[in-house]
Amino acid sequence: MKQLLKLSLKYFLVVAILYGILMLLLDMITGREITVNAVGIRILIFGIGMTLILVSFHKYQVRKIASKYAVENPALEVRQVRKLSSKLSPAEIYDQLKTRSDFDKITFDTRTEIINIKTGFSGKSWGDRITISPKKRDYNYKITIKPIFPLTVIDFGQSFENILKLENRIKSLG
Repeated sequence: MKQLLKLSLKYFLVVAILYGILMLLLDMITGREITVNAVGIRILIFGIGMTLILVSFHKYQVRKIASKYAVENPALEVRQVRKLSSKLSPAEIYDQLKTRSDFDKITFDTRTEIINIKTGFSGKSWGDRITISPKKRDYNYKITIKPIFPLTVIDFGQSFENILKLENRIKSLG
């Protein structure tokens, strides 16, 4: 519940501020009278309405994806971190992902052994940056995903699905 409230508040703030700025600009351009009450009420109605509808749909999509991949208590945030173990080295994972991947761009830093992946624009997301970082030399990995567009607060489960697909692909490799 706390996670949902935090997400809703973040989304409301982003939507309300952007909407407020756009409405103020339009009011100035059209010469419409600007009052604090009128602007405040429009921002509240629009922000609350959009937050209730879109955050609820985001929560529904994330839970649907979680049940598909048998994940309990999924995080609702677009920035996610998962840990996994594999028998493959970072270079082997990179080679396998490079040859069989739906991701737009995959790079490998041979010095740090970090794999960086970019996903493209979709109807749900502006794209994500995924980082696979090895933990020392024991083939444990940390997968981090964050949106390319920094104001992304909800993506209807796209980042969650991307990280789960990647995790399942790496597990299936070895």
